[in-house]
Amino acid sequence: MPVLHASRHLGRLSSALSAIASDVMRGNASHFDARIFAVKPHPGQAAAAAWIRQDLGVADDTSGAPRGVRVQDRYSLRCAPHVIGVLLDALALFGRC
Repeated sequence: MPVLHASRHLGRLSSALSAIASDVMRGNASHFDARIFAVKPHPGQAAAAAWIRQDLGVADDTSGAPRGVRVQDRYSLRCAPHVIGVLLDALALFGRC
């Protein structure tokens, strides 16, 4: 299963790069708040958001004042956990085969 391992690594790397982009652009970490992903039935999204929070060095509850200058970041940053989560959820299914 080296391909599954490499794919998971790419998901983790994508999360780290998303965190870097958010940090560089002075993004709003509340887009990755754990409470948002707790109500969604997609564990991959929650995992990706947790990795991004971890890399940003913020708590699970990011309801404080935004670090950035915008209330809402660019869509490509806001939706990063959703896109990466699709990969992680698919890998979970492939791992069961």
